[in-house]
Amino acid sequence: LATCRSLGWKAVIFVPPESTEFRGWYAEAGRRELDTLLADLASEFAVPLLDARAWVPDANIGDGHHLCGSGADRLTAKLRDTMTPWLSQTFPRP
Repeated sequence: LATCRSLGWKAVIFVPPESTEFRGWYAEAGRRELDTLLADLASEFAVPLLDARAWVPDANIGDGHHLCGSGADRLTAKLRDTMTPWLSQTFPRP
């Protein structure tokens, strides 16, 4: 993120989709620690945090974290809707 900022590149922190079962494998304390770390990084570097862990229904996730067919289409559409306004912004060069 520091390199992206120094080069004037837009960056985003993206947490990919995971099934309900897959998300359940994480201890609550570990999940809270990860969420705090990601939020802190997003704040420190002033970048969006896209937490897509629950964006895709379990039926469209093949093995817990790989999308199947319409799951990939669903994620792409959601990313397009979420990111288009941000990507169209003008950002100052460092």
